[in-house]
Amino acid sequence: MKKAKNVTIRINGKGLSIELDMYDDDVIVNMINSLDPFIQEGFPIRIIQTSTQALSKSQSFSSRVLSRTEELSALADDLKRLLRIQKGRL
Repeated sequence: MKKAKNVTIRINGKGLSIELDMYDDDVIVNMINSLDPFIQEGFPIRIIQTSTQALSKSQSFSSRVLSRTEELSALADDLKRLLRIQKGRL
């Protein structure tokens, strides 16, 4: 049996947040790619992304609307790159 993946789900008044361990790249990319059917059916996806640097108080924030599969693939690539950078700093 493989090691269990840690997935934290938070429900608040506005919505649901899912938190994953940054070392679980495969789970993260699969969850992002699972949004593709909605885009293919014509539903754009608004992505709000925040990140903090390890041992830092600074935070970055970005928001973008994805309406094409290629944009979703680019997001998955960006996240993989960001995760590699973050892991290198830990």
